[in-house]
Amino acid sequence: MLGSFFLTASLTGLVLVSDSGNGLATGGPEKGFTGHYHVRYYDEQGKFSDEYDLVINKAGAFYNASWITNGKVSAGGVGMEVEGGLAIGWRRIAD
Repeated sequence: MLGSFFLTASLTGLVLVSDSGNGLATGGPEKGFTGHYHVRYYDEQGKFSDEYDLVINKAGAFYNASWITNGKVSAGGVGMEVEGGLAIGWRRIAD
């Protein structure tokens, strides 16, 4: 599965807007995007769907992202800063 999302700051945490629903990321740094987060995702109807730990690292002008479940990376992505946030494309990692 491939996807994309846009990450932007809000008063309650970082909001993830994706092509398959939205999420709320808590934790992470006070400023910027690099850090460790806990993300809860919701489907298009606002119903809870799943949760992950998300690690974002800066690599030059780009960012690497890893979604972790039970200590294993389950998805990976790469992104870049855009006006108002961080845009990341991602892909699930097959077992």
